[in-house]
Amino acid sequence: MGNLPTTEGFKINANLQPFLLNDTYAVDLTLVAELPNISIDIAQLQHLKPSSLLPSNIDD
Repeated sequence: MGNLPTTEGFKINANLQPFLLNDTYAVDLTLVAELPNISIDIAQLQHLKPSSLLPSNIDD
């Protein structure tokens, strides 16, 4: 669990949960605004770089 600061001044709480499904490893990434009255839209999510969550090379 951690949080990501935004340029709008609030934080997005992030929870990364790994799991094993049959013979495949996977993760669940859940993003929630720090305060319940804040909605997260596409403009805020564009700052998250999903490519940085994946390895540059995946071995079988």
